[in-house]
Parts: sequence; C-alpha cells; structure tokens
Amino acid sequence: MKKLTGLILIGIIMATTYGCATGGGFYSQQEALQRTQAAEELSQALESAQRSYVAGDYRQAIRGYEDVLAHNSSRYGDFECSLRTNLALAYLETGNVTGFKRTAGQAESDCKHQRNISSETQIVLELYRAMAGVPGTDDRVDARIVAVIKSLKGERK
Repeated sequence: MKKLTGLILIGIIMATTYGCATGGGFYSQQEALQRTQAAEELSQALESAQRSYVAGDYRQAIRGYEDVLAHNSSRYGDFECSLRTNLALAYLETGNVTGFKRTAGQAESDCKHQRNISSETQIVLELYRAMAGVPGTDDRVDARIVAVIKSLKGERK
C-alpha cells in the first residue's frame, strides 16, 4: 500500500511538473521546449553579463544587460528593476553619469509598486535622487543610506 501511495504521489508530482512546464497543459511539447530554450538563453545571457561585471569589464556588462533588457520583460517590472540596478552601477563604474541617471530613473519607475527593494537598488535610487536634485526621500530607502548620501553631499540629516 505504501508503495502504491508513493507511486501515485510521484505520478501526481510528474503530472503537475509537466503541467507547470507547459503552462498548465495549454502549450504543446514544442512550445514548452521553446520556452525552456528561451529561459536557458536568458539565463546564459544574464550570467555572461554578471561575469563581465564581476571581472570589471563594465562596458561588456552594460552591453549584456542592455541586450537582455531589449529582449525580455516582466509583468510588474521586478526583473527590469533588478537588471537596471546592475546596469546603473556599471554605468557609474565607467564614469557615465548620464547613463547612470537615465537607467536609475528607469529603475525607479520599474520598482514603484514594490514594497521592499534590495539594498543595492536603495543605494542606486538614493544616489540618483541626490544627483538629479529630486527633493525628498523614498520611504523604502533605509535611513542609514539616506544619511550617508546626504553626508557625501555635505548635508545634514
């Protein structure tokens, strides 16, 4: 009985997994394969851009991040916000302030709906606000980050 229950459970898991991979069964195997291949290509492109960033090849990282953004999107902008955070930091590393401001502004727009944002995104957004002269602060940005950015600008809390 336990063996039969285990086999049934495995069958349910396999059917569910297949259904998830094929969009609940609405996609043919060919369409599911194409989606899987597209996801793999996206993963490889992201890994390549990230490796370039970590290696200090910021110009190559910028090209990689921009290429990924040009061909992919998410429903609520979460993906774009994260990617633009990295892209903005790469622009900053190359000294391209215009690219940083443009990309950080887009990241701010992308993550408006998010209640919590990563520390990296908080830093990018607060730097952007300081550099662009945007008054006030974003409530999602940690007060310590705001204080550090203000002290760099020579302002008081």
